[in-house]
Amino acid sequence: MKRSLLTLLMVAIVAGWVGTLIARDAGYVLISYNGATLQTGLWVMLAIVVVTGLLIYSLLKFAIGLRGASGRFKNWGSERRRIKAAQLTTRGLIYLQEGEFERAEKFLISGATNHESPVINYIGAAKAAEARGDSEQREAYLRQALATEDSAKQAVAIASAEMAMGRDDWQSCIKHLREVKDNLSTLILKREAFLHLEDWQALQKLIPQLRIQRNEASVDQLEKQVVLKLIEKVDASDQELSASFKNSSESIRQDETVILEFCRAISNEKEAETTLRKALKNSWSDKMVEAYGSLGDETLKQRLKTAEGWLKNHEDSASLQLCLGRLYEASGEREKAKQLYESSVEGGNLTGASHALANLLAFDGDFEKSNEYLRLALEK
Repeated sequence: MKRSLLTLLMVAIVAGWVGTLIARDAGYVLISYNGATLQTGLWVMLAIVVVTGLLIYSLLKFAIGLRGASGRFKNWGSERRRIKAAQLTTRGLIYLQEGEFERAEKFLISGATNHESPVINYIGAAKAAEARGDSEQREAYLRQALATEDSAKQAVAIASAEMAMGRDDWQSCIKHLREVKDNLSTLILKREAFLHLEDWQALQKLIPQLRIQRNEASVDQLEKQVVLKLIEKVDASDQELSASFKNSSESIRQDETVILEFCRAISNEKEAETTLRKALKNSWSDKMVEAYGSLGDETLKQRLKTAEGWLKNHEDSASLQLCLGRLYEASGEREKAKQLYESSVEGGNLTGASHALANLLAFDGDFEKSNEYLRLALEK
């Protein structure tokens, strides 16, 4: 209120001052052009100039406002179309999730035109076409998705791999994933494909990446399965067996089952002996001790010396006594072997030691006692 009164006061003062100037001297302005003249008062001319300027300013402002209104109307229309496209896309994705594939395809394609990311629509439509069994239309939608957005290559590849997996086309699944960046989703897809293809070597190469993304017990279980499958290959050479074992993680290289299978499969006795000896140094295992005593003659002296050294810390081990019994028997020291077998049986090793002792007694001609130990082994 005070500001309005102050403005009115200022206007009145200026008007009074201008009125005084006009009353003091009206002045005149003479304009001559091409023989024509125009004469008017100075203040009238100034008024005409001011009014003309205000009129031009008003016209320009109106034109700018009109243009802005046109732009706002255009933006309003575009926004309405985008909202409609988003609604159609949302409805299409819901239908896709619900299994209404024909309706899903229709809504997704309708919403693709004005959608901010139409690649979503085309991938969804491709999944709907796949579910309907229309492979030709599926591929057409995937091509449209790639043409729509250059950065959609990974998304399209993963979607294609998922659809291939759904129809058990594992080779195509791997093909689609070959050129994309690895992440947890792509690694899981590759894992499933390689498992179904029984491509154990490819799976072993994949495991370190899986461990980075998801370092869980399931990865250890998978790696153990893979390594055992590689070891169990009938035609695997010693070099391949050794590579499969050494390329596994430390926890797998210390796994009792894996070590025993590796030493059983490999024909290189020195490597088997070294593997068992190192494993037993890290962790004592009755089964590995018994396996150590069952290797061939090439490392017999080395194993006998090593096993005798173990007696210092494991003199009550029935498995070690069985191991030493086998080593002494292989060395020709039958009496020592017999004593150790008997100690092993007394220590609870009723299967392996009883059977070994029964064989040794039968070889010596003591069939009655041999049969007793043989029955003991069979009963166990």
